[in-house]
Amino acid sequence: MISARAVAIDYEATSDRRGLQHVEHSVLTVSEDGRRALHVLCGELPGVVRFTEGKPGVFTLYDGPLQARLIISVPSPGHLTYSWWWSRDDSELSEQFRAEVRGTG
Repeated sequence: MISARAVAIDYEATSDRRGLQHVEHSVLTVSEDGRRALHVLCGELPGVVRFTEGKPGVFTLYDGPLQARLIISVPSPGHLTYSWWWSRDDSELSEQFRAEVRGTG
């Protein structure tokens, strides 16, 4: 029997100055052997793109021309961060967008 686990992540990045900048629907999957992958769909990518987890919470581009990284962390109970890192040229990657979610209760 094959079983898979998944979580959907819907994310929008906005700013007061530039308004809506990014809309994304991603699915975080965990295979039976514990390997995690993020399957990302957004306007900046050519269809659904798979990012694989190298280090805990750090997902890198599996296949494609863009150098990018997604980082998911839980800095404290009930607090989740989801951030996009990339470079506009060949320089070091830097954080470009960040979502912070805090649970209630």
